[in-house]
Amino acid sequence: PMLRLMLSFQRLGKNVLPVIEKYGEFEALLDEAEAMDVTPRFGVRVRLSAGGAGKWAESGGDFSKFGVSTPELLQLIQRLETDGLQDAFRLLHFHLGSQISDVQALKTAIKEITRVYAHLLRHGIPVQYLDVGGGLGINYEAGSLGGSSSIDYSIQEYANAVVYAVQEVCDHEDVPHPILVSENGRALTAHHSVFVTETLSATTRPEIDPDFAPDDDHHDTLHALHGLLTYVQSADAPSLRLPEVLEAYHDAVEQRQQADALFSFGYLSLEQKALAERLFWSVCRAINAHVHRADPEWLPQELAELDDRLVDQYLCDFSVFQSLMDYWSIGQRFPILPLDRLDEAPTRRATLVDLTCDSDGKISRFVAPDEDKRYLDVHPLRDDARYFLGIFLVGAYQDILGDTHNLFGSTTEAHVYVDEDEPDGFYIEKVIPGTTVEQMLAHVQYFPNDLERRMDAILRAKAADGVIRPKAATQILQQYRRFFEDQTYYTSAKE
Repeated sequence: PMLRLMLSFQRLGKNVLPVIEKYGEFEALLDEAEAMDVTPRFGVRVRLSAGGAGKWAESGGDFSKFGVSTPELLQLIQRLETDGLQDAFRLLHFHLGSQISDVQALKTAIKEITRVYAHLLRHGIPVQYLDVGGGLGINYEAGSLGGSSSIDYSIQEYANAVVYAVQEVCDHEDVPHPILVSENGRALTAHHSVFVTETLSATTRPEIDPDFAPDDDHHDTLHALHGLLTYVQSADAPSLRLPEVLEAYHDAVEQRQQADALFSFGYLSLEQKALAERLFWSVCRAINAHVHRADPEWLPQELAELDDRLVDQYLCDFSVFQSLMDYWSIGQRFPILPLDRLDEAPTRRATLVDLTCDSDGKISRFVAPDEDKRYLDVHPLRDDARYFLGIFLVGAYQDILGDTHNLFGSTTEAHVYVDEDEPDGFYIEKVIPGTTVEQMLAHVQYFPNDLERRMDAILRAKAADGVIRPKAATQILQQYRRFFEDQTYYTSAKE
């Protein structure tokens, strides 16, 4: 049906060119054109020998699942010559994959496809268009070039590489220059969208009150942990050598394990176990502060991991699987930063966790110039104010890749336009509400009318049995109905 529709538009004079990926598609197109009594026009995607560079390198090269091979291309040309349909072949196409990280890979492929183009022209195939596919990348990272999440070229260099390579080969082969077509969706769309999420709460490592001192009846383990904390925080602590700091950490771990064991056997109360946990994390934070001040060139693994163990967890109103699919699936990092209190220095470090029940629903790798950063610099949350984070460069693929994991639907979307004539320099053209509970439940075959009917029957039975008053039953049913109109994400009570 799709081929038939495209051929119908060709008959109406529209320049619609189906691109053939497999030889079988070529035969199906010819059969459909013959049945409709039209002369088809089409393009062909060629599987080049040249491979791409980056995460999607396998989209090109010999092992790509896309495109016709060179032998199949020659077979296709022979069929066209036999049927007198050489004029049908109008476009030549290749694609190295999304986010090409190395411009040299692109140059090699451009030269190869242009040689194919020249060969077709010399054999009477009047190809007009050379489609160089997509692949123009963007820099998701900071300060790095040529990695899988960055590129080692500018947009201008990309254009120069394509145009110059095509011109050079065409001039050498003495064939006309083609009309160039590109499909660089990521570079065009990635910057257009920013995902905004609210931070709902923070989980921090419990620490001991600065004025705490263990009583005589406290277990020896608490006295030992308090002694370690005093030792690491003492005035002489800055002069501690790295082996001494490591020994203090090992002692703290031993005392924490001993406290857990004593509690398991009933020799330590729950209150003292909680104090031991607070003392342990206070010792760890003091040790970590000492390590940061010393800034040694090398750290033992236990001390190097303290940064990761001491960071806060900020619970955010979103789903990684719905809105940042590439982070979860391919490890793509996105630039993230606070949108509030930008006139204050951030004093906390945090990883981000989402609302889903899945342990993978978190962000613990962040963009940084020189390292694999495992935390985000954030501000302490306030009870009287909302705190929002912006996740950038999500305009390419994230919305359309998102699924309905944990029944989280699409988020509310705002279309914002820059306009210097407006008082704030912009205006909101449209707000598209996110998926409602009713819509999401219907998507998985739970229909509100049926659910309301069943709830009504349950409430009527409870009222008849005297479990609740009829008025209370009516209020519960009304509340239940209103729930279906809500969106699938958390609604903050803060103003």
